Amino acid sequence: AQDELNSDERSFTFDTFWDVSYGPAQGTANLCDVLIPRYPGDAVLSDASSTRSPPVSVIGDKRPAVVLVHGGGWVSGDKWVQGAYARLLAKQGILVININYRLAPDHLFPAMADDVRTALIFLNQHADALSVDQNRIGLGGYSAGAHLSSLISVMMNEPISTRVLSSHWGADDPRWGKLPKIAGACVGGPPCDFRNLPPANVSMAYFLGGSREEVPDQYFAASVTAHVSPGDPPIRIIHGDKDFIVPIANSEGLIEACRNHDVPAELIRIPGEGHLVTFMHDRTQAAVAEFFRDLFFKGDTHSGDGNSSLANAGGQLSEDDVRVVPAKTGVGHADAANQ
Repeated sequence: AQDELNSDERSFTFDTFWDVSYGPAQGTANLCDVLIPRYPGDAVLSDASSTRSPPVSVIGDKRPAVVLVHGGGWVSGDKWVQGAYARLLAKQGILVININYRLAPDHLFPAMADDVRTALIFLNQHADALSVDQNRIGLGGYSAGAHLSSLISVMMNEPISTRVLSSHWGADDPRWGKLPKIAGACVGGPPCDFRNLPPANVSMAYFLGGSREEVPDQYFAASVTAHVSPGDPPIRIIHGDKDFIVPIANSEGLIEACRNHDVPAELIRIPGEGHLVTFMHDRTQAAVAEFFRDLFFKGDTHSGDGNSSLANAGGQLSEDDVRVVPAKTGVGHADAANQ
């Protein structure tokens, strides 16, 4: 299917390939939608009868790509939830892999984290066929998808002894060596830290397999904030300051950890909004589009104005570059009302 959306800056026509298999899981769990923007001079060659996945090849300029991960409390949801964000990025010239993944309680953490990794490997292995620039690959998601995206991002440079805690892959699994570098992540409403839950609390048992006192390694492995370290990719977080499902303190703690380790990070607060409205908020959509546009396109002939605060990505940015504003708590934030 071919779609076209209008943009004040630019508009790319894009082709959508639905329900492409990216991994071995049964049913719909490892299906993704692939949105391919058409650059001037592109040739997009598709063959619906082909057995290869995806059944398409692209001849043209290299383009950035983002893997999108839906929310739903790790227990529900589908890639269609992220459809509007997938189209938003595709119209900016970004190839999108919009994924399903295995869900709890049938599949406990870290199954879904491994699915995100599998999708990244799928993208990396098909980068030449899809004309993807392997140095410009990002992650995005909301809520549970934000957790998984940010966790995979910060885990990339952790010791293998830590990475295996968040995976079913063994330390010598060759798949670790097939993962691409992550240029940056833009996420919304992420649960970031499970380490301070009461030891006997079982509210996360459906996802983590027990209480914190029963499976402490699971709670540590799933806590994004625990794994922030120097050299992590830049991250932008959007969070409603009236979010009572995933309180904004989660994002504030992650931002503080990033600042303590010199990781480029920014928190954009959506004033007065809760978890669900923030996901649909036009400021959230604008913030996501801006982040990836700036991250990927500075100086690129396919970009808009080329003025970027986050374009020199990959952990090389200073605090000033990312427009982090000191909050009263000492946590960086930008107030969406003043953007």
